[in-house]
Amino acid sequence: MSQENLRIYAGANLGTGPIRPPRTSASITSTDARKGKHRVDNAAIISGEISRILDAMPASGESVQRAFDRKEQELRAVIASLTHSEAAALHLRLTSNRKDGVNASFVRLTVERRTRLLSLLAETPRGRVCAQ
Repeated sequence: MSQENLRIYAGANLGTGPIRPPRTSASITSTDARKGKHRVDNAAIISGEISRILDAMPASGESVQRAFDRKEQELRAVIASLTHSEAAALHLRLTSNRKDGVNASFVRLTVERRTRLLSLLAETPRGRVCAQ
């Protein structure tokens, strides 16, 4: 660097700014990322996807009947992608008396739709296991 480039620091009082807070957590190194040390909470992702589907508003010009048919088809696609353990956990959650966001949205479906979706959850093939 030339002397010309360093002139911007000529009148600066270095070290007089605010104190930088200490780093409390270790940073993730690139070797950790390659080894796959990141933990993903699949239950939260599944719950978020189901909530998103159930809470979606009907599209412009879409009838209420068609909107619920679409929601049921989207939920079937999500259920079909689940492993057996994920499906069992979701089935237990949806049939429990817990009143969280997913359960409250699921209860708004008609009894027939809920029954079809719960039976689909119960029929998830046992051969499909989570690859961890």
